[in-house]
Amino acid sequence: MFEQAIIDQIGKHKFSDKDKVLHAYRQNASQLVVEIKGILFPDSAQDVKIIIQLANQYHKSLYPIGTGKNWGLGSRLPVGNGAYIVDLKRMNRIIEVNETHGYAVIEPGVTQDQLYQYLKARQLPFILNVTGSAASTSIIGNALDRGIGHFGPRVEDISNLEVVTGNGQVIHTGMGRFHNSKTTSLYPYGIGPDITGLFFQSNFGIVLKASVQLLFQTELSGVIRLTLKDYANLVPFMDQLIALRRAGVFHATIHLSNPSRSQSVLSPLLFDQFLQKYNDLEKAKQKTRIYMKQHVPPLWSANLTVRGSSAAVKQAYHQVKKQLAHLATVQVETVQSRQRALRRTRIFSFLPGMKERSLFLKATNGVFGHSQGIPSDDSLKSVEWEGKMEKSSFSVELDKLDVGTLFVLPTLPLSGNAVKDVMKQTHDIMKEKYGFIPYMTFNMINERSIEAVINLVFDKQDDQKSRLAHQCIEEMQATFIEKGYIPYRTGIQLMDQVYPKQTPYDGFYQQLKQMFDPNDCIAPGRYGYKQ
Repeated sequence: MFEQAIIDQIGKHKFSDKDKVLHAYRQNASQLVVEIKGILFPDSAQDVKIIIQLANQYHKSLYPIGTGKNWGLGSRLPVGNGAYIVDLKRMNRIIEVNETHGYAVIEPGVTQDQLYQYLKARQLPFILNVTGSAASTSIIGNALDRGIGHFGPRVEDISNLEVVTGNGQVIHTGMGRFHNSKTTSLYPYGIGPDITGLFFQSNFGIVLKASVQLLFQTELSGVIRLTLKDYANLVPFMDQLIALRRAGVFHATIHLSNPSRSQSVLSPLLFDQFLQKYNDLEKAKQKTRIYMKQHVPPLWSANLTVRGSSAAVKQAYHQVKKQLAHLATVQVETVQSRQRALRRTRIFSFLPGMKERSLFLKATNGVFGHSQGIPSDDSLKSVEWEGKMEKSSFSVELDKLDVGTLFVLPTLPLSGNAVKDVMKQTHDIMKEKYGFIPYMTFNMINERSIEAVINLVFDKQDDQKSRLAHQCIEEMQATFIEKGYIPYRTGIQLMDQVYPKQTPYDGFYQQLKQMFDPNDCIAPGRYGYKQ
């Protein structure tokens, strides 16, 4: 029996099929229902090897997760029924941080907050390419699913994988296969065919560790904030941003957000500050409404981070302002400018609006911190907000909320017209047809493409709303695929949509699967393929 063999070989404390534990893993922000057989908790590479060996012997399915924060896309759930979840959170060792070349070698359970705290405690001159998601998210797990960091795609940060494949073999990618290589974590490609990419968004094996590139600290890091004056100018506004990016004025990801996204992120953070100050729910609601209406207008906005010398940051700001001031308001924020602004609010606290300004600065510390490589949970509060202000606090435990969220994540060519087209499709389907508020962010990740992050929020207690939410996302993803905007990630319930069956790709993938995982033990159905 598989479960008894697991207990005998890796320990009773590393397996659970208790109802309470299974219930916690079944909870998910997407309101999906998937049967789980049990949870495995390896804490070493040897444990993982044994688990895979036994899964092959007893013909069981395994579904590995880092920390399981895949909210809106399935959370911790496997693609199909009957799998055992392999929760890698106990494999959370930071094996090395190289202080000369700026990289870390970590296990899949290492979170972005854990690595940030490690760097901070040792005062190392590096920052992490953080995401806007929870501080407790797995760095490797997010990167393997091609998540987006504040400064760029996480997939570009990861190399030197150590993987146990479904047949039990241990593989090192890149230069890692040479035991005496001096560039294992420095030169990601290796020599000969590079197989690293086979383990992103696939089901060939379980990653045991990887190298993560860190960013070197610079003299100054600033956020240029642009607020579009007129929605009618969105296309020329985008085209000017594209020209600046291609001219090398900045290199980090540009984040373009619709008003619903900006309002839902900032409102609960400001509300929390007002509630702490006044300890009065109704007054906090009123103060939040007034401040947001006066100071955060419902307009499209973009944030871009510029890093370098003080002179380089100032030059980038002036170039952006010169090109875009006729289309958008342009402001720049740095750690130093925020500190000066906070001091002014204290000195001039007797003036109208200064106390509120101080609270807003405090409220946005976490969101601003992303530009400094500091992870935060603050953006997660937006899911429960949805502009209603019906609660006295907002949770970041998204799987446990009464409201759910679902994402659709298309890729676009880098052009203002493509952005406008995706926005129109989203408005027509999500808002007009199904009646949901669209929350949209467009991430300009390089000089040629954009990744869109679009989600809705729905009442999980309302069966009809839940059904409509799923229909909406399924229709949107199908529409985007038909129009050529293929998603870069997808929810577990829609993975069949993105897998090209009965094609040369399908045939080649099956051959690889047969080679790496002949018994289909690892994540059957992940991104479409299953025997």
